Amino acid sequence: MKKLGTIRTVVILLGASLLAGCAQAALPNANPTVPAVSAPVSGPTVAPLATPTSKPSTPSSSNACTLLTLADVNKVLGQTFVPDAGTGQYGTCAYSSQLSSIDLLISNTGGTKNMKINRTDLAEKAVDVPGLGDEAFFNVGSSTLFFRKGDAMYALSYLNSRVTQEDKIAKVTILAGLLLSRLN
Repeated sequence: MKKLGTIRTVVILLGASLLAGCAQAALPNANPTVPAVSAPVSGPTVAPLATPTSKPSTPSSSNACTLLTLADVNKVLGQTFVPDAGTGQYGTCAYSSQLSSIDLLISNTGGTKNMKINRTDLAEKAVDVPGLGDEAFFNVGSSTLFFRKGDAMYALSYLNSRVTQEDKIAKVTILAGLLLSRLN
């Protein structure tokens, strides 16, 4: 049994030596006019993502969570939220905490029509929120702020049974204002 352990150790050390030697080997020269490069073998180098320098003029499914950031949600709502599984896909962004959840849904087209339909369907449950985008109202039944900028409609839901409707309206209005400020 001791002999088997010794053989295993020798094989492992030999393998490690061979791998270390391969890491220092010259890279193949595909172009003979350019001198070969001798460098350690390593994984590909990935450049850091560039920070966008301009604001999106139209929201997209890929930037929902750049419009409603985790840092903003934590600060405005005064809790520690985490992104929900699958967040940021298909024009959605969702965060949850121990007590609350907040969800953003972006509809890029048909916002004017959808706002009218939602306002009609919700009737007495809709509370106007002036000064936010092109139009906005809060649905007290679902704790959702619907607002529109151009032809894009946003639905921002804030669920927390320990917060009054007035406080919910105030907090989601602040978040919606931050979101709109990130658009052109």
